[in-house]
Amino acid sequence: MLVIKPYNVVIFLTIFIPLQETILKWLPVPDSVYIWLRLMTEIILYLILALVIIDKVFHNRPLKKTPIDILVIAFVGLSVLTMVWQNNLNINSLNNLRSLVRYLAIYYLVVNLPISRKQISTLLIIILSIGVFEGILAVGQYISDDFNSLFVLKDIEAGFAGVTKYFPVAKVGSVNGTFGSQAEMALFLLIAFVIALTYGYSKTRKNIPEPKYLIVIMVIIWGIFASFKRAALLSIPVLYAAVLYFGEKKRQLSYTIFLSIILLVIIAFSINWGIWNFEYDREYQTVRYRRVESFSLTDYFSKPFTTSYWEHVGKHSRGWFAVEVSRTMLREFNLLGYGPNQQNARRILAALDSSKFNIFIDRYAGFEDVYWVAMFVYYGAIGLTIFLVVLLLLFRTSIWITKYADQEEIRLLGIVFSSVMVLILIYTFIERTFEFRAFGFNFWLIAGLVVNAYNELRSQNKTQLEPEGSLT
Repeated sequence: MLVIKPYNVVIFLTIFIPLQETILKWLPVPDSVYIWLRLMTEIILYLILALVIIDKVFHNRPLKKTPIDILVIAFVGLSVLTMVWQNNLNINSLNNLRSLVRYLAIYYLVVNLPISRKQISTLLIIILSIGVFEGILAVGQYISDDFNSLFVLKDIEAGFAGVTKYFPVAKVGSVNGTFGSQAEMALFLLIAFVIALTYGYSKTRKNIPEPKYLIVIMVIIWGIFASFKRAALLSIPVLYAAVLYFGEKKRQLSYTIFLSIILLVIIAFSINWGIWNFEYDREYQTVRYRRVESFSLTDYFSKPFTTSYWEHVGKHSRGWFAVEVSRTMLREFNLLGYGPNQQNARRILAALDSSKFNIFIDRYAGFEDVYWVAMFVYYGAIGLTIFLVVLLLLFRTSIWITKYADQEEIRLLGIVFSSVMVLILIYTFIERTFEFRAFGFNFWLIAGLVVNAYNELRSQNKTQLEPEGSLT
């Protein structure tokens, strides 16, 4: 009999992980201790999962099967095999692999817990509530530089098992909330945005969400704006459409698409005519230097509509990386990849085509920005395919519970995860989504809830699933 209730630990981690960077920053500890404390949530998670497994074995209860078990084993096994084959089995490679799959532990923990419909709703509401808190916090951070400085991470370099971790200060003009970066804040808020939309449209036939959820949505959108992540802002209409599509809100979907087009036209004209413009200089300091940067709101958001921006993307940034690196990988026909070690992968790519990839020899900050392509390099065509099939099976599972679940809570859960999956497929071309702690944790948490609900529904009525085919 477990003394600690695992579900309570899940609640604690769901609340603590989005807040941990700021909480740990405020602790008066050396940088080396700070690095180790960041692993605390993972250690807690692994211990609780181990206790649940031991408890099941002790009471002769089998672990729950999931649609992705064999594929997960194959992916991890193939990754280790690649490291050995490339003579690259070291702490750097293992740490990079860990960053990708560390929160599979919350997935398997949740799958193996008895979780009620009310508990599922509680966890989603907790994520939503933290999103509202972060949006409100972003107001104060945006208004006051002094207040914002309380939440900006320390500019440190500290080693963990021979791996150096660097924490940069915030981008000028933007805010982090309680997260380690603007990107992580924006990604978390996009999950909260999906939950707010799903609940906001669940009991209304109107073209806009219920009033209380509409306010929540506006607060979350503000937080996304304050992160100054253009990709996150551009994801909002896509996720809006995804929630309405999976929720079978066809009339509201048509209305939203029409309104989005009108809004885009208005924004384009307002930028062109200079109707709204906001510029300022901001001074900020790191441990190493002090500098002043200028920021123009108009320039920042109008850049994606300019030819020069896309020329830069295509020749020097994500577009160039995606095309040239993918082309080289296909030409080399390396099915297993070069192992999840960024430094080693850079050296190999530079050796394969020094005229194009000489930049990889030095520091190239955007190597993992196009994360699907980085995974292609690390794990090869086979590894990347296995990982995508894992996501596909989880997506099919969420679609199934959305379609067949009688309980409203389960159906809404399916809508949330299906919409988040759309975000994953698109946004992983822009950021290393799975490596961000808060996003990775919540993605696998919701995936675990989906599979848990699927297993429960299957056990209640196995015959109903047979015409559609089993996912396990």
